[in-house]
Amino acid sequence: MNEAKIVSHKNKMLSIANQLRYGLVAIVVSSVLIAGSALTYLSFREQAEQTRLLQQERAQGAANKISGYLDNLQRQLNYLSELRGLTDFNSETQRRILDGLANSNSAYEIVGILNERGQVVQAMSPYAPISFSSSLLLQISGNSPMFLEIFRMGQNYISPVEIDSEINLPVATLALPIRNSQNKIAGILFAKINLNFLTQIVDRTQVGKTGYAYILDNRSVLIARKDSNPSRFNLQNLKDRPFVRELFKLSLSPEIQPAIVYQGLNGEEVVGTATIVRRVQWMVAVELPTSEAYAPVRSMVLVMSGATLIAALAAVALGIIFSRSITIPLKYLAAAASRISGGEFGSRVNIVTSNEFGELAQSFNRMAEELQRYFKKLQDSEQRLAQFLEAMPVGVFIVNDQGQPYYVNSHAEQLLAKGLVADATADQLREIYQMYLADSKEIYPKEYDPIRCALQGKSVNIDNMEIHQPDKIIPIEVWGTPIYDEQGNIAYALAAFTDITQRKQAEKLLAEYNRNLEIEVQERTQELSQVIEHLKAAQQELIISEKMAALGQLIAGVAHEVNTPLAAIRSSVENIIDFFASDFSELPEFFQQLSPERYSDFFTLLENSTHQQMTLSSKEKRQLKKALILELQAHTIEKADTIADTLIDIGVYDNVQPFLPCIQDQSNAIILQRAYQISSIQKSAATIKTATDRAAKIVFALKSYARYDHSGKKVVANIVEGIETVLTLYHNQFKQGVEVIRNYEPDLPSVLCYPDELNQVWTNLIHNALQAMDYKGTLTIEVKQQNRTILVKIIDSGKGISPEIIPRIFEPFFTTKLPGEGSGLGLDIARKIIERHTGKIEVNSLPGKTIFTVSFPITF
Repeated sequence: MNEAKIVSHKNKMLSIANQLRYGLVAIVVSSVLIAGSALTYLSFREQAEQTRLLQQERAQGAANKISGYLDNLQRQLNYLSELRGLTDFNSETQRRILDGLANSNSAYEIVGILNERGQVVQAMSPYAPISFSSSLLLQISGNSPMFLEIFRMGQNYISPVEIDSEINLPVATLALPIRNSQNKIAGILFAKINLNFLTQIVDRTQVGKTGYAYILDNRSVLIARKDSNPSRFNLQNLKDRPFVRELFKLSLSPEIQPAIVYQGLNGEEVVGTATIVRRVQWMVAVELPTSEAYAPVRSMVLVMSGATLIAALAAVALGIIFSRSITIPLKYLAAAASRISGGEFGSRVNIVTSNEFGELAQSFNRMAEELQRYFKKLQDSEQRLAQFLEAMPVGVFIVNDQGQPYYVNSHAEQLLAKGLVADATADQLREIYQMYLADSKEIYPKEYDPIRCALQGKSVNIDNMEIHQPDKIIPIEVWGTPIYDEQGNIAYALAAFTDITQRKQAEKLLAEYNRNLEIEVQERTQELSQVIEHLKAAQQELIISEKMAALGQLIAGVAHEVNTPLAAIRSSVENIIDFFASDFSELPEFFQQLSPERYSDFFTLLENSTHQQMTLSSKEKRQLKKALILELQAHTIEKADTIADTLIDIGVYDNVQPFLPCIQDQSNAIILQRAYQISSIQKSAATIKTATDRAAKIVFALKSYARYDHSGKKVVANIVEGIETVLTLYHNQFKQGVEVIRNYEPDLPSVLCYPDELNQVWTNLIHNALQAMDYKGTLTIEVKQQNRTILVKIIDSGKGISPEIIPRIFEPFFTTKLPGEGSGLGLDIARKIIERHTGKIEVNSLPGKTIFTVSFPITF
């Protein structure tokens, strides 16, 4: 109830009558306020400008008077100082001159002359005789700032203002240089003057009724102010007062500055300005309290307030009269419009006037007639649309933009077994009409609901929805689509659906047929597996055994190195056997089923697989698979994940574009499967080749190492090949914990040597290095040419050899190993073999690094 009253009151306040009344008042009042504000602002500016000019004029006048007074004194002193040799005049002449000067102006307290030594040679006062030894004259001596500045700079001098203790007046000293006939400074003419005239000048400076003037020297010291007694005046330093700095800045500005407002000398808010006395850098400031300065503006504000009130009252009266002439016709129009909105299309309005409201009433009546006619047409159109929807052979369900049911045709009511539920929401429809996910007891998911999708602006088609009625389940296919208004906004969502029971039954029959076919395929596969088992039983075992007594302690490692490639061969052979046992017999039938295009694609896949020799890491496979899936999905290929795995296993991942027709073919699964099987056979064959090469390399190393040339002649041999033969035999011993670093200089020449004996050297050095590192660490082998010499360095990262042992390690039978681990002859034999090659062997050792260096000449 209270809310209704508030809304009613709000509507009444927003009525046209009130808008006209208050609008007119607002216009009049705002106009008066704007005009008054502008006038007040302009008056304020004019008053402020007049105040500034007047104060500037008064300050400048006072400054001019001060400057003129000081100029008069300065001219008198200048006249006397220009008398050449004044310091050399006799005392009587000097006394008469000074006496005339002292009596020429009441400001002179003392006048005198100093010689070039700073001594007072003559001094006079108009009031009493002065002794040369008085304290006043002692202050004006050769050590005073006045004396030093004039004799150093040769310029006129004026002292800071101070209070004379004898006369209790502010005084200052003026001094000028006296020059001799050679135009050199021979003395000083000085005069101490009282500043009583400053008080007289500021007293005579009229600043309004309550304003005042005062004077500050260049130290910001107050030296004169209005209405002060000179005899009781005390100097006051105002340099810490904020307004003083602003006034000095204002007075020193070369441009005309406006007056400023601040807390003045007496602590009240004032409008002030200042002018500088250039000769002495004193500042004359004038201040006028703002209460007096802005009094005319306050009076004008009061007048404008009264005018505004009168104008507002007149506007209210005019607004009431004017609004009634408008609001009464509008009430008639509003009442007629309300009746029409309630369905009374025959309502008319009767306003007999010759103004615009009469024309508006006529237009309103014509509009009502047209509206009545169009409403009749709209009713007819709705009836025809309902007939069309009822005649459709599918169910039609429409909701508004809020998801509430708006329309359902009779076919839809039959399928849903329920009519329109007007107060339901979009999220409730699936439960109300029992819409389930096909082949489950789960309400259809909200995110795939066709009506919700349509309300989101998406057109969808689904066929996995079922309607559960009490006596049956009806599978349906649904089309959801949005309906837009003229502005492009979604106004309704339409769902059309139909019974697909017969289609689902046909799909079930097809699925049963496929299951039977799969069983037959499995039976044939089992028969082929039995054939494969017979082939495996006929496969003979490969056994390779050779005694290598000369290799001693290496035989176990060599056997392991030979067994590794044999294991790879065995695994690859099993893969090949599995293929021939399980899938080989199906190849003829597979090739017969391929079209010429797919036949070509199949062998292109196999050819591409043979060119991919690089082994991919798991990380690389994941990255390639991700990129390949995106590319396949971009071409709308189903099962992109499975196909991508197969293509990467085959080796097709760099460019799948040529194979897209094959991948998009319905038989792509069997084609890719066969290609993968044969590709695996190819890779198994490549593995067998690699493993065979590795076994052959080991056998070659064994043959080379076991061979011994009894002819006693040197032969041309490659040093690096001999070292690599030994490393091959030791591969199993260091591959788990030893890192081998080979630093071979390229294009090393072959040498004339005993290769079998040198192999024994490399064996001893490498074996010792492995034992020194306990088979864990870094083994570095460097081979390079230095001039006509071959240098071989064997470097291990073991614990090192102690310095006291190094001189003995090449001695026969000397060993640091435990009994049974070494005879102590290995390094002795190595030294003798190297010496037989006219070379030498050296050792350098530190903790963590031992280097054996072998060098011998290149001879042919």
